[in-house]
Amino acid sequence: MNAQFRLGTAMLVFLLAACSPVETDVPPAETAAAPSGSGLEHPVERPVEGMSFAGAPLYRNEVDAERLRELEVRMTPLEASDSLTEDGYIELGALYIEANRFRDAIDLYSRGIEEHPESFKLHRHRGHRYINVRELENAIVDLREALRLIGTEHVDVLEYNVDGVATETYEHWTWYHIGLYHYLHGDWQQAAAAYRTCVATATRNQSRVGSSDWLYNALRKNGEHDEAEAVIAAIPVDIDTNREHPYFKRVMVYKRELAPADVLDIEKPASEWTGFDATAGYGIANWLAFEGDPETASRILQKIIATPFWNSWAYVAADRELAVHSITLP
Repeated sequence: MNAQFRLGTAMLVFLLAACSPVETDVPPAETAAAPSGSGLEHPVERPVEGMSFAGAPLYRNEVDAERLRELEVRMTPLEASDSLTEDGYIELGALYIEANRFRDAIDLYSRGIEEHPESFKLHRHRGHRYINVRELENAIVDLREALRLIGTEHVDVLEYNVDGVATETYEHWTWYHIGLYHYLHGDWQQAAAAYRTCVATATRNQSRVGSSDWLYNALRKNGEHDEAEAVIAAIPVDIDTNREHPYFKRVMVYKRELAPADVLDIEKPASEWTGFDATAGYGIANWLAFEGDPETASRILQKIIATPFWNSWAYVAADRELAVHSITLP
């Protein structure tokens, strides 16, 4: 029999990970300013990058001055170009994201798509960033177009992060964000279907762990407990991956190899939470709600949205859940 649990100002919802690519789920440590509604002040001149699902402005977070100078050195020659290549747009967009300039990145990708309309890469990246700024319907249009353009010919094309390190294929990350779109709409079946494809297309253990995490959450939110447990059982405890990554820690909590307190200090003030805490906290909040402790789950969600990490998937999901959704738990 199902029982409904109200969590804080709303009720706890649905589905992966840092994702986007997994790496984006743990924002840079230099991100320092909290979004509106968190109880922290903002300079009035700080740009607004988007609006939360609750209708509060999402202010651009500051970046360490030295890091910003490094980014600007790399941006300058690209910005000076009259016509960028497809990869040039992607490189400059990644630098904008490192500088927390999400709206500028979206505008840049839009210009790139005008010049390179068949670019599955630019559609994929713009779709990702539309989710960051909470424009979900714009996102799904781009992501579906990216998938169409990838077709069967480009399934092995790799993405690279701002440092030139390969993360995963464009096909994998496109499905990842399609899964997140459905998750944010509370469509657990569609989210789970997308994340099954994500797990199947993962070529690296870290993305396999992250995709399995989101798939587990979508299945459990849909009442498919046994199926969810089978997904997590397929991740060995000794898997060769970044064992300090929050998705790995979350999966170990689901497997009962770690206790929530081993991963997260729930009593620590939200002002002291790191990007790791926020990302780990979202999975732990879900797990606690599944296991019958919605009150603690609600406390964690509230703390997540009191952090500055509004672009992380943990924050995006907590934002959506507290502002919009209800969930029926088995």
